Amino acid sequence: MMDDTLPDETRLLRDALNRFMANEVAPVMDDYERRGEFPRELVRKAGGAGFFGAVFPASVGGADMGFVASAIITEELARNDVRFAACYNQQASTCPYCIYTAGTPAQILQYVPPLLAGEAIGMMALTEPGGGSDALGNLNTHARRDGDVYRLAPPFDALTRS
Repeated sequence: MMDDTLPDETRLLRDALNRFMANEVAPVMDDYERRGEFPRELVRKAGGAGFFGAVFPASVGGADMGFVASAIITEELARNDVRFAACYNQQASTCPYCIYTAGTPAQILQYVPPLLAGEAIGMMALTEPGGGSDALGNLNTHARRDGDVYRLAPPFDALTRS
């Protein structure tokens, strides 16, 4: 049985995640869905419980448990509620991992810990109208500075279409 090969800490994490899903997510997820609302509070709770940091070192708020633990979290989230599981990819993997592997030390410390804690919401865009997922070859979207922030702007040709 697969369980026999898992470290005790991974089994404990899986069991805690399943309790979290049963006690915190299952009772309210239909309400979030019905309202069309992002489950921000559930993301905060999941981050606070340490479910987003499996592949990250403790120095940035992670648990340093590795990709097997991350895969088990992904499987259990999807098995319990695929709607909430969709948060995990961006919150615990794609967004913070891109910053962790390609960001400056200052960017890593500024952004990764709050993402893993569920205090900030992570997102990554890879596609746009007419571009598909060929981010390097067909990217037309641009960002423009607006005071202290950048705002994404759609491709210019999308603005001129009638």
